[in-house]
Amino acid sequence: MVAINKIARAGILGGLLMGAVTLNATNPITTLNKTPNQTEVVSKEGAAALRAASLQGVQQTTVSTVHNQKLDKALRKYIESNDDREYIDGIINNIYKDNGTYLASALMQHEINLQHLCSFMSGNTDILIKNNINPELGRTIKGFGSAFYKTVTPREEKVVNWLMNSYSPSLSSDLQFNHKPTAEEVATRLDNIAKTKAGFTRDELIEYYALNDEFIYKKLKKRNDTQAMSDLIAYKMFLIDKIVFEKELDRLGVFKAVGRFEKGDYTIFHYYDKWINSIEPKAN
Repeated sequence: MVAINKIARAGILGGLLMGAVTLNATNPITTLNKTPNQTEVVSKEGAAALRAASLQGVQQTTVSTVHNQKLDKALRKYIESNDDREYIDGIINNIYKDNGTYLASALMQHEINLQHLCSFMSGNTDILIKNNINPELGRTIKGFGSAFYKTVTPREEKVVNWLMNSYSPSLSSDLQFNHKPTAEEVATRLDNIAKTKAGFTRDELIEYYALNDEFIYKKLKKRNDTQAMSDLIAYKMFLIDKIVFEKELDRLGVFKAVGRFEKGDYTIFHYYDKWINSIEPKAN
C-alpha cells in the first residue's frame, strides 16, 4: 500500500490540486474497451430525459468552499503512516478552497476510490479491519488466506499502471474548469463523462442514471442544500469509478474463476463488490 500511495502522490492528486481550475477539459477518458458514442445507443430525447431527471431540483448557483466532513473522514481512513497523514492532510486543507465544495467533492471521492482500489490490489485486507472501513468483510477475507488474492496479486502492476498512467490522468483532464464550478456544472460534467467518455454500455448508462435518481429521490429526498449537493456529486463520482474499475479488472482477469469461497459459494467478484461498496457515499 505504501508503494502505491507514493505513485498516487506523485502522479494524480498533485496534478489535480494544481490544475483542476486552470483550464477547460479537452482530453477524453482512456478506456480499453471501446464502445460506440452513447448518443448512438441512447436517443437524444432519452438522454435528455435521463439527465433532466438526474438534475431536477438540485440546481444551485452559489459556490461554497465548505468541507464535506464525511469525505474528509473517509479519506483519513487510508492513513497508515506519518507520510500518509501529511499527504492526506495536505489534500484536505487545500482542495476545497482551491476548487470549491462541489469540484472538491468529486476529486475527494475519486481519491478515496483510488486508495480503496489500490488497497484491494495490494491485498491490504488489514486496512478494512484496523481503520474501520469494513471490519466484518476484512475478517471474512482474511480467513481465506493468500488463496483469495491468487488472481489479484499477479495483476497488481497492470491495474496500478492503468489507474495512474491512463484512467486518473484522463479523468483529471475531464474535470478541469477555469473557475470554481457550481454544483450543477460539476454534476453535468460527471453525467457527460458517464454518457460520452467512460465507455459505458447502454445498460451501464441506464444503471448509472437509475441509481442517481434513487439517490436523489429516496436518499436526499430532493434536498438541494450544500451538503446534499456535495453528497450527490460524490455519489456520481463513486458510480463512474466503480463501473470503470470493474470493467478493467474483469478485462485483466482479476475476476477469473479460480474457485469459490464460503458464505453462499461466492466468487472473488462478490467479495470485491462488497469491498468497493464499503466506500459508497451516504446521504445524511
